Amino acid sequence: MKIFRILLVLIIVISFSGCTGTPAKDNSANKSATEGSANNELKKEVLINIYYEKPSSLEDENTILLQGLLEGEEYIEVIVVGEIFAFQQIELFWNEKINELVEKEVFNEIEKIANQTVVIKTYQSEGLPGEKIKWKNKEGKVFEYVIQEDGRGENTEGTRFDLE
Repeated sequence: MKIFRILLVLIIVISFSGCTGTPAKDNSANKSATEGSANNELKKEVLINIYYEKPSSLEDENTILLQGLLEGEEYIEVIVVGEIFAFQQIELFWNEKINELVEKEVFNEIEKIANQTVVIKTYQSEGLPGEKIKWKNKEGKVFEYVIQEDGRGENTEGTRFDLE
């Protein structure tokens, strides 16, 4: 009878304790940047992550740090896998005559970025955005990303742009 009670207590304790381990974090958002396809070629893409604290990529001496138009302690991390061209930071303003955002001026430009990370230290406007980034792939296709608060908070899942 004593053994039965011990086994019963042991079973109850085990059933209520469950698994206390922490599951491994799924880094699927960053997998294509580190894993190749079947023919060992990396998928050419731009991955944009949002951080409210300094991203670890700033510790890499090859990371390019740019100051955004707006002063703040938020970070836009642009991970380039492959090559992009004519990377621009552009000031935006609201044109009341045509009721839309328009480009005011390019305030920073990099001719070519290849397999490198760019971090922009800025502030993500919750209202009308004040800046965006724009770049081209090898074929000349234009891509844009407007820097503004999107309500998702820190986004380390990333926004992807396929360069191919």
